[in-house]
Order: sequence, then structure tokens, then C-alpha cells
Amino acid sequence: MSIRDKIVDGIISRLPYRLIEIDGDAYLLRFFPFRKTVRPPYDRSKWPAVYLHKFLRPDRDRELHSHPNKWSFSIILKGSYTEERRRGNEVFTRRVRLFNFLGLQDFHRIDELHGDVWTLFFVGPKVSSWGFWDRDTNEVTPHHDYLNQRRRLQ
Repeated sequence: MSIRDKIVDGIISRLPYRLIEIDGDAYLLRFFPFRKTVRPPYDRSKWPAVYLHKFLRPDRDRELHSHPNKWSFSIILKGSYTEERRRGNEVFTRRVRLFNFLGLQDFHRIDELHGDVWTLFFVGPKVSSWGFWDRDTNEVTPHHDYLNQRRRLQ
């Protein structure tokens, strides 16, 4: 391990973090570089936030999802990923190596990770809830309804 890696590991080991799981399956580690705890000390509907993400796996859902923020963008720090992205009613695939912007109405899913993937994720104020877009029916389902439907099918 290089000196740089040891320094980075030392910094990261001191940050508060949360393991994000989907149906009990680890998805990503979310680090909070500007907080002392994982709980936001402010109203998320009014203020932006910054997270450091380490992806543990790609998205397993076939549906594409939106984010609840007015805007968000990622700076890819390490690795890259392939995502599916909605344009109108069509889906296209692209490799994300440096930067990814997501508006409130953008739907995507991370299809494949290339190497260890670390991103610095900036999000604007929370103004909505997550949604899942079904490419076959062209319908958007709110995340709570989507997760409940999925659990019933398992």
C-alpha cells in the first residue's frame, strides 16, 4: 500500500458513514465528509449536501430510478461505471468516467462497475421522492410503492 493510500484510508476511517442496503444486500458506503454524524444537522429540503460514495455493486433493478433532489452531480474519483439513462421513452447506455449530472426528471441505473468506484456526490435541496420508471409501461412508481410491490413478489 502506498503512502497516499494510507493517508486516504486514514482520513476515510475517521469519517462517519452509513452502509446502504437494498433488501438486505449491501449497495454502497456513504461517507459524510462535512458532518460529525450521519444525521443532517439541517433541513435537507433547503440545503445541498456532499457525500463520498464507494459503490459495492451495480443496481440490480431493471427499472431506472430518479433522485429526489432538484439537481445532483457526481465527480468520479476512482474507477468508472456504465449506466443506462432515459431519454424520452428510450434508454441508452453510456460509460461514466469523470462527471455525471442528474436533474430532477432524469432516470438512470448503474449497470456495471469498472474497478473500485468512488464518487464525490453533490446533491441540491430535496424537493421530491425517489421514483422508478418502467421501460415497458412508461409508468413512474413512487419508491415506497415500488419497494412494497417488489417485496410482495419475493
